[in-house]
Amino acid sequence: MKRSPIKLLLIGITASGLFCACDNRTSLPVSDVYEEFKHVPDSTRTKVWWFHGETETTREGITADLEAFKQAGVGGVVYYDQVHGKAEGADTVFSQAWWEALKFAAAEAKRLGLTFEISLSNGYVAGGPWVTKEMSMKRLCHSETRVKGGTLFDDVLPAPSTDEYWDVKTLAFPVPEQVEWKQRVLIDERMRFDEPTLLTYDMGTPFTARSLTYSEYNPSKHPTLCMNWPGEPSDTFYGDGYSEYPPVGELEASDDGTNYRKVCDIPTLYRLHHRVRSVSFPAVTARYFRLNLHDWDIPEKQRRLDIRSAVLSSQALTDGWESRAGVVSEYIGTNHTPHYSGQEIINPHQIIDLTDKLGSDGRLTWTAPDDA
Repeated sequence: MKRSPIKLLLIGITASGLFCACDNRTSLPVSDVYEEFKHVPDSTRTKVWWFHGETETTREGITADLEAFKQAGVGGVVYYDQVHGKAEGADTVFSQAWWEALKFAAAEAKRLGLTFEISLSNGYVAGGPWVTKEMSMKRLCHSETRVKGGTLFDDVLPAPSTDEYWDVKTLAFPVPEQVEWKQRVLIDERMRFDEPTLLTYDMGTPFTARSLTYSEYNPSKHPTLCMNWPGEPSDTFYGDGYSEYPPVGELEASDDGTNYRKVCDIPTLYRLHHRVRSVSFPAVTARYFRLNLHDWDIPEKQRRLDIRSAVLSSQALTDGWESRAGVVSEYIGTNHTPHYSGQEIINPHQIIDLTDKLGSDGRLTWTAPDDA
């Protein structure tokens, strides 16, 4: 039997510091859980970070803060020495005055029935000179390499990041039969828009697209990304200082370059550490595509549209996979991934783990298999 080579994709995944916390009482109705939060016992009350070191600290101020926390229903504090700006009037860390303020704060917390904890480092979450890069928090990123089946691959895989990185996994899998696995870069450098704009792209020949990955900047959500005001459960995000914006426009397709049809909305992205999102849709084949950018503003919050990148791809992707995989920190909404056929998606049973074949210098030596 004649054997034809197959195409495979290699993905190198870098180190991650992802973590999660969960409650196994998933059988409780949301309304019951909300009632528990309204009438919680002292042992489960919320604790707050309590910052010092930014300005002058007085005993009167310490008492006023802690009494206000107690009155608001807070259960305890984490004493956090965090310096921003010039720190005018602040006590020098580990000075006699600093120690006296710390001991007085602990005594006042005890008097009021508040728990009292101390951060072990001067810095956010994992600061301190004793925390090396290998031990610090990380994010996942990846690179892709095409390999022809039945051939020897002996090369250094491309770096997945411009930063220093640590390899986690190197995986290979056959490219789905009906997917060419092609991409078309629509925007590769920062573009700002004050007025509605049409960005049109001639692919030369019909191109089949299944996803759009883009980066857009909007600062609206940042102040309350992880801290919502207490309130009734909601299916959407809300918080102090947050404004909900409409989509920045639509992706459209055309066969003749004149008559366009809508492919998908392009949702607004809010201020995240890595502002990138993939929108997936059923396969669309056309020669012409365009970004129809319009009405991204709201009357009370005038802003310029700021797009950093946009890539159209033939790959079938999970809608919003970046947040669902924990690559970006974002509230996860409804999954709008279309129903792709089995020939369009990766078969998990065909994934090959090549991690043990990757050298410390990033070189992979491996013969890709043929299909049967």
